[in-house]
Amino acid sequence: MIRINKKQVIITIIYFIFLSNNTLSNNLELKITGKSQIENTCYINFQLLNKTQKDIKNININFITTSFFLDKIGIGEIKTANINQSLPYTYTSSVKLKPASEKNNYVCKDITNIFILPPECKVLINKNHISCIKLLKFKNEKSIINVSFIESKLITNQDKDEEEYIQELGIKVTQINTFLAKKYHIKNYNKGLIVLSVNNNNIFREGDLLIEMEMLPLLSAKSIQEIIISNINNDDHSSLINFVRNGNEKWITIKLN
Repeated sequence: MIRINKKQVIITIIYFIFLSNNTLSNNLELKITGKSQIENTCYINFQLLNKTQKDIKNININFITTSFFLDKIGIGEIKTANINQSLPYTYTSSVKLKPASEKNNYVCKDITNIFILPPECKVLINKNHISCIKLLKFKNEKSIINVSFIESKLITNQDKDEEEYIQELGIKVTQINTFLAKKYHIKNYNKGLIVLSVNNNNIFREGDLLIEMEMLPLLSAKSIQEIIISNINNDDHSSLINFVRNGNEKWITIKLN
């Protein structure tokens, strides 16, 4: 018969709980607690919680803010020193809101994403620079802004396509953005091409959102032209298009002019 030492079992359990907690909590927790606007500047409130078991000497984080539609709105930074262990630290970063065009201006409410580039994120603990990817933990649950890492600035629509007429379809399109989405009441889609006008086409309407062609995502006017040229070169003068109208997705086969 095996005899179990209850005291040793309890000590072992406590040890593994302690070890697990220290392993899982070895990070710098970051979350958004609020945002407000004064004139053309958005002020974003961050809360930092140091769970690294060490005092952090210095933090320097540069970030990009975008809308839900990945329009680049502005840039900001978190730059501070001396964050003690296990004590919440608040920091307010200012983001100057750039005008979208002569007619439209971004507002603080439009910011829904913060993207951090790892090379532009530095944390100093003792005398060592620690990788932000390993250290930072984002608390995005119920947050008004989603925070994440990004490998390239090119994910944002900072260089938008101009309006372009697609002769084979008889429509003028441009990439979706915050203001077109508001104008045409588009929700839950942040990629695709908006139909701006229709000429010699009785299928599409102004405000339709083209999201796929031949099962491929439509991210720019260039992408739709490439698919059309490929079809025509293969002696295929029709194309399968997925588009959104009044919140509903529709598939249709359309003849190319």
